[in-house]
Amino acid sequence: MINLAIAIAAAAVLYFGFGFALGGGSLNPWYGIVPGLIALVGVYLFLVRRTMKQLEAIMGRAQVELQKMQEKAMRVGGRPSQKQMDDMMNNAIAIMKEGYSLGSWQFLVRQQINGQVGALLYHQRKYDAAEPYLRNSFYKNWVSQAMLAVIHFRAKKYDDMTVAFEKGVKANAKESLLWALYAWCLWKNQQADDAIAVLTRAKENVTDERIDQNLLALQNRKKMRMEGWREMWFMFALVKPKQPKMQNPFGGKMHKKSIYR
Repeated sequence: MINLAIAIAAAAVLYFGFGFALGGGSLNPWYGIVPGLIALVGVYLFLVRRTMKQLEAIMGRAQVELQKMQEKAMRVGGRPSQKQMDDMMNNAIAIMKEGYSLGSWQFLVRQQINGQVGALLYHQRKYDAAEPYLRNSFYKNWVSQAMLAVIHFRAKKYDDMTVAFEKGVKANAKESLLWALYAWCLWKNQQADDAIAVLTRAKENVTDERIDQNLLALQNRKKMRMEGWREMWFMFALVKPKQPKMQNPFGGKMHKKSIYR
């Protein structure tokens, strides 16, 4: 990548410069090693920081676009329409993709952008469009790996699902929800014993009573309960959040039928 190449070039200049200057006209490598290493590390860190700031600025613009479109939609209708949501997401995605130009400068920039784009498409329920972005995202982004695995689960590609989950938990062993999602998908696919094995592995890596409770539930042939992770669980859109029951202003619970009587 360009940042690394520039840093290596700067290190080489100082290495040979100090080596010849202090070597009495002939190259003495011992005089050039330390200045060269300092230049390599210092220049590289400076360039990486500059690239990351440029990427943050692009992502910030995308976030502003999301907020701006959402506020506009709320003002005109109380809730964004599907078209407004699509426009909002598409504008944000277009801005994010501007960051691809930084990919030739620094490692993993494209993968980070792919994860963000894939997540936005996933939230739009555009799973086929999201899949290639998530597949080419940074493997340490556990949300991206989980979304990719869930897409395979939806498509009944269970081998691919397992590969994605295994890649995810290997790099993010401390994320309890990732382990729980893995187990939940196996459980839903009538693989309760495999789900138990996954949660048992999870206990070796993370301490979370929600993992313990779900492991005990499966061992007793009961349902898994994922609501403990709240919004993070519902983000994957595997189930719909329970709607609060309407309250009767005159006391008691209000049923749907009573509204139309």
